[in-house]
Amino acid sequence: MNMYSKIAVLIVLLTLLLSGCSENPFNPQTIDVDVATTNYDFSTKNSVIDNLVSAYEQLNVDLFKQCLAEDFRFELIAQDADEIGIDMDGDGIKDSWWGYQQEVRYHENLFENGSSDNTFPPPDQITLEIPVNQIEWQTDSEYEEEGYVYKDVRFSLLLQYSGGQTFNSNGYVRFYLVNEGTDEEQRWSIIIWRDNSWL
Repeated sequence: MNMYSKIAVLIVLLTLLLSGCSENPFNPQTIDVDVATTNYDFSTKNSVIDNLVSAYEQLNVDLFKQCLAEDFRFELIAQDADEIGIDMDGDGIKDSWWGYQQEVRYHENLFENGSSDNTFPPPDQITLEIPVNQIEWQTDSEYEEEGYVYKDVRFSLLLQYSGGQTFNSNGYVRFYLVNEGTDEEQRWSIIIWRDNSWL
C-alpha cells in the first residue's frame, strides 16, 4: 500500500474504525493554541512542512488549515480508490482524490473528535517526522504554468493513546506547493498532497 494510502487509511480508520465505544474516559483535551496570535512562518517552502508537522504534534486544526491552499487536493494511488476513495463528483464511482473540506474534516476527527463512529478518541500524542530539508524542491512540467514546486519525502507517523495503544505508518508522499503571495512577500501552501507509496 502506498505511503499516502497508509496515512489516508490511518485517517479514514480513525474516522471510520474509531467508531465503537460510545464514551471513552481517555478522550483527551486538545492543546488550545491561538493561531491568530502565534506567528507562524509560511514565507518559505520548508516552513510550510515544518508548520504541518507542528499542526499534527499540537493537534491543531487551525494551523493545519493554514498549511493548505483553498484548491487543495489529496491524491490517492488509483488502485486504492476502491478501498478508501470518495465519490467527489456524484457519479457513483469512488474517486482517487478529495478536496480541502474533506481533508479538514478528516483532520478534525483525527485531532479533536476521534472516529466518526466513536470507536477511537483523538490520540493523546501524534509524532510526525518529515525530513524535508534533505531534498531540494523541484519543478514539474505538468504544473509549470501554475508555478507549483514539489518534493518527494519520506514520512513517519505515530499515534499514541492512553493505555499504551499505538498506530504507526510510514511511506512516501509528494507535496506540491504554490506561492499564494507575491515575489516580494511569498506565502507558500500545499496545493496537492499525493500518495507516493510506490516509491
